[in-house]
Amino acid sequence: MAAKDFVKAQSDNLPNVDSFMLMEFIRSNDCFNAAEIRGVKAQSLNEKNIKRKNTCEKPMPSLNASLTRFAKFMNESDQSSSKFIAELQIRLKKAEGLFEEFNIIQSQIELLDTESDYSEDRESFENSYFDVISSGGW
Repeated sequence: MAAKDFVKAQSDNLPNVDSFMLMEFIRSNDCFNAAEIRGVKAQSLNEKNIKRKNTCEKPMPSLNASLTRFAKFMNESDQSSSKFIAELQIRLKKAEGLFEEFNIIQSQIELLDTESDYSEDRESFENSYFDVISSGGW
């Protein structure tokens, strides 16, 4: 039984198919299109990297605040007291870890976001760090 509007395919009534039409069909049809070609995996990886980068950036204000507190201690303390010397030694040991922690976190951020330039962030922290630490007796 044939439908009323059915026309049997013959060589003279087939549509013209060009390479562009064929490529569009292959590109848009999931049966023929791998996830790699559509960019699904790359997009998913990029979204994960953005989340990881945001997670890495969370401790940065805390590191900067710690450095600021050390500078405040240096500026506002009576540097001639014995208590100051004892506290300075403890604070300097703690401050050593700030630079290492910054380097680790900043390196992770730079690996996750290769399109941005973080050299100014790194330089700014390093300059502040060494300025504050050198005023602490190193």
